[in-house]
Amino acid sequence: MSLHRVLAFWFALTVAASAGAHRLDETLHAATLSLDDRLLSIELRVTPGASVARQALAEIDANGDGVFSADEKERYADRVHAGLALRIDGRPQPLRAVAASFPTAAEILAGTGDIVFELQADVPGGGETHTVELDQGSRDASDVYMVNALLPTNPRTHVVSQSRNHDQSIYRMVFKRAADATTTRDSAAPGGDADPSGKLAIFEDFFAHGIRHILTGYDHLLFACALVLAVSTL
Repeated sequence: MSLHRVLAFWFALTVAASAGAHRLDETLHAATLSLDDRLLSIELRVTPGASVARQALAEIDANGDGVFSADEKERYADRVHAGLALRIDGRPQPLRAVAASFPTAAEILAGTGDIVFELQADVPGGGETHTVELDQGSRDASDVYMVNALLPTNPRTHVVSQSRNHDQSIYRMVFKRAADATTTRDSAAPGGDADPSGKLAIFEDFFAHGIRHILTGYDHLLFACALVLAVSTL
């Protein structure tokens, strides 16, 4: 078998392993924040890894029958919500539960089950700078966190900066809302874009966390190695 065929075969195996990879020994709490005119929405995805899945399943399925009843789902959702603390401009802000979806017990045991919660909170109006802080706490040593914000669709609002602590359990976002659309266009960079310094800060944050995410995953490293070995020139 030629070298190129060996490399192609290894490359195919690496891609398959990466695509089918399941979480192993952590429970990922991945929060995505989005800003509307007067509303902050949070999508929280809780994904138990395969080695901690039975513990997570026991927390949801209290009677062990393999079926999640409405009461069991509600109790689990209440426990997750109780671990979240939201502050806007330094003041505690209540989060409203909007929706929740649960996978099957089999999906949780396989490490592929996403438990998804939709939450909302009111944000202040007015053309000012505001600070949002989300604290997910640390309920268990196996919990890991990832937080990010979507680019606001409202042209009056733009994210100035994002920051996180070392494990992303505490997240801080600064956003600014212009008094009106005209002010936003006048104060933005040419072409109607948001503040370039804010964009740069967001890019640097994304880049750093992307590098960390790749370097801490064996499947990502194998994929990168396969790409390097598969090429014949720089």
